[in-house]
Amino acid sequence: MFMQRNVAYLLLIVMLGLIALGLVMLTSTSAVLATQDMTGVYSNLRKQIVWLGLGGIVCVFLSRYDYQKLLRHAPWVMGVACVLLVLCLVIGLRINGSPRWLRVAGWTYQPSEFAKLALILFLSWWMGKNQRHAREFMRGVFWPITCTVPLLLLMVKQQDFGTTAIMLAILVVIMFVAGTRMLFLIPVPIIGFAGLCCSRF
Repeated sequence: MFMQRNVAYLLLIVMLGLIALGLVMLTSTSAVLATQDMTGVYSNLRKQIVWLGLGGIVCVFLSRYDYQKLLRHAPWVMGVACVLLVLCLVIGLRINGSPRWLRVAGWTYQPSEFAKLALILFLSWWMGKNQRHAREFMRGVFWPITCTVPLLLLMVKQQDFGTTAIMLAILVVIMFVAGTRMLFLIPVPIIGFAGLCCSRF
């Protein structure tokens, strides 16, 4: 328990440090662009602080919530993420030729952020449910990857290669921690990154 508490404090300190660094960088960038967009030096900073406040409230709520109840809905969350990514391709807001955003009630959202959370929840649910079979090829590798491929393909279709690479890393790390054999995992990033390189041409 003592070790778990120290790790939790360490993660909290690292998170707060990254947030502080991000806010400083955002303020510095906003100062340079303020003369171009005429929204003021602290406009983006204020928006970010609002989202940080909302995120903090959600974080506190989820820390008190039984995550096992949340995992039960993981397949549905995965489905919702896929639907949102499809909507990006159909009615999404295109910026620099890439349809990655949805605009609702004047606010712009990037469903790929929700998709990353959906991927984590789904893989946690699947690998927890099939922990005894994690070293098997079918339940430990084939089915979890097959179920997440549509999500990855939709990300590639949006030309969001950076987020796709992050999601690929999440996939490999969670499966490794769950006990999947390294022999099965080694080809996954190789094939994935090869596919990303091919899709850019």
